[in-house]
Amino acid sequence: MPEHLKDFGRRVVRHEHTAEDYTREYDRALAAYRQTWERALILPGHQDLQRVFWPSLALYPVRRRGWRSSAVRASRGQPET
Repeated sequence: MPEHLKDFGRRVVRHEHTAEDYTREYDRALAAYRQTWERALILPGHQDLQRVFWPSLALYPVRRRGWRSSAVRASRGQPET
């Protein structure tokens, strides 16, 4: 996607397209990119990524300390508390 938009931007600079054309193309490309990822991430048998994402996120335990502090301790070879 980025290369396509860079090329399109160059055409705008050469006055082959307008800034409005670029905005429309950007929005179209972003929507296509978003749709590709939604299809890739959605679980079989579901149609709505939001309805799948939030309940599955709730399955992960929440720890009192943030993930960063655990990662720093682990990188220093310190055990988790």
